Amino acid sequence: MNGFIKVNPWIYHLPPPVPEFGAGVTLVIGANNFLIDCGAFDYSVSKFLIPALKAIKYDLKDIDYLLLTHTHPDNIGGIHKLKQLAPHIRIMTYGYQTDRLKNPSYYLLNAWSEFPDYAPPFRELKGILADGTVDPANRVFSDLRPIVSSGHTVDCVSWHHVKSNTLICGDAVQGAGTDETGVAFFTSLELYRNTLSDIIELAPENLLPGRDFRSAPSIVHGQENSVSVLEDSFKFTVEYSAFIEKYARYARRKKEMLDVAEVAKAYYEGRKEPQFLGYTMQTFSLYLKGKK
Repeated sequence: MNGFIKVNPWIYHLPPPVPEFGAGVTLVIGANNFLIDCGAFDYSVSKFLIPALKAIKYDLKDIDYLLLTHTHPDNIGGIHKLKQLAPHIRIMTYGYQTDRLKNPSYYLLNAWSEFPDYAPPFRELKGILADGTVDPANRVFSDLRPIVSSGHTVDCVSWHHVKSNTLICGDAVQGAGTDETGVAFFTSLELYRNTLSDIIELAPENLLPGRDFRSAPSIVHGQENSVSVLEDSFKFTVEYSAFIEKYARYARRKKEMLDVAEVAKAYYEGRKEPQFLGYTMQTFSLYLKGKK
């Protein structure tokens, strides 16, 4: 079984051991120990996370806080099992996460309301109340600085480990997407690009995306490599923009409505379509809305 990989003396990262695990989990150790995200399901915690912790001589009893990169089910689906097994772990939110954690399913259903027939299977996820909110001025969080990283979702937060200049960014950086999504999946092109630009300026020594994205693996070492991944992620958005604009201009000349499904399928002409075309449709549609 794949386990935690030591990134540096303070950080261990657990890339998804199997695809159904959900997004990766990061352990940050220090005066307080933090988990960042907790997998997609109850069994992500019991079958994978706990054994992976034990393999590096840690246990849930050693964890003080759970932090989140955002409130999608693949990142927080294990939160109830984690709290059941270790009620002492304090769930801490930042920004929009506080409200969204109370009812994550509502926001997910709303996000897919435009293209329900192309959405991945829906899984109900009960909400939960956070135990508190992160105050960057609190010494407890002095080693981990929250960086608002909106774009993929409005509640995305990257966690900057200041001492090692490591950025745990979850789905805030997506390279060229995955086989499931086909593209980098964002809800705002402008915010996603702003996030990438901000992180490029930070020039992290280590970059930890939530999974192995195409052109953005789950562990990136070195400033030069990290910046390269970030710049490539930005370039992919330019590619999407140019492709969509070509179709939009054609539709305007013909005075026709743009069929987003048709455009999404055309994007994969000559190559394999992703598992769920809806991700591409969502990204393309939200791009067009942002241009109006």
